[in-house]
Amino acid sequence: MNCFIASAFDHDDVDAIYDHAILPVLKIQKLIPTRVDRVEHNDDIDDRIFTLINQSQLCIADLTHARPSVYYEAGYAFGIGKPVIYIARQDHLHPRENDPSGNLKVHFDLQMKNIIPWTKPNQTFRERLGSRIQHVLKPMRRQNRIIEKNRRDEERFTTLSQNERLAEILRKVQSLLWSQGYAGGGEPDDDGYYMRRDPFRADFHKTHRMTYRQIHISICPAITKTNVQIMHIQMRSLSKEEQSQFSRIESVCIIIALGGIRVTTLTNILPNWTPVKDKVFERHHMSDSRDAIPHSRTIAFIDGVKSLEEFTERFRKLTKELGVSK
Repeated sequence: MNCFIASAFDHDDVDAIYDHAILPVLKIQKLIPTRVDRVEHNDDIDDRIFTLINQSQLCIADLTHARPSVYYEAGYAFGIGKPVIYIARQDHLHPRENDPSGNLKVHFDLQMKNIIPWTKPNQTFRERLGSRIQHVLKPMRRQNRIIEKNRRDEERFTTLSQNERLAEILRKVQSLLWSQGYAGGGEPDDDGYYMRRDPFRADFHKTHRMTYRQIHISICPAITKTNVQIMHIQMRSLSKEEQSQFSRIESVCIIIALGGIRVTTLTNILPNWTPVKDKVFERHHMSDSRDAIPHSRTIAFIDGVKSLEEFTERFRKLTKELGVSK
């Protein structure tokens, strides 16, 4: 990670703070310092400054000697979303009468910032600067750890064969739905004849407050019109005897695929279904003479699965949005 330092040039006190306080602190924090007057380049100076700030994760702006360029660079960094840590020599925090040019004070537009004062490169200043950097970088480092973990998870997932990936997803689905009180999840039965040859297909069900919920899961390399139509058929109605025990049926089909698919393609595959959310379709009125009670039907898709961990998060979010899990 890089840290851009904006400061006045050719001032012994500022250079001393940089060399004996800022640099040691950045080294401890494992940050690479960039100060434009100490970086060899052959570019236009303004272009080089913008490049260095863009490449940095944060900026330290030393407001000592009130250089306009420092204010400009700090403003640019803040404007593009980079955190800026402000420091200044102690005597700049209070205006003085013998400073008609205003070069020995922090100007009004930054006076309300939480500026770290310094008098010399001592341990007190180094500790305060280090603490502020840690506070600023904490969310960034947390996010970087998440990104790195996601990268490792994806790498591990891609080393598996296609069937191994599908099997991992199925086991995770079973675990998640069983933990929500659903039964089933084994081999399809009854009218699921052509699914018997598909090991990555499972059906779950449970009763909740006089509502019979059935969840049909299909895990596949890619979503096709055929496997969508087959899942559609699985939204079976209960027998009249079974329906007498309930007031409502909720059928949910979730098709999970390693490959991606566009919403427009799904819309074409499901012309009589209503899109209600991203890749979620509903159909409340289907002609089925066996339905003596209301029967809602939903088809949802989770596509482009990159890792088991990413899938788990998406599956939990989807089932919660559909109201079939807590």
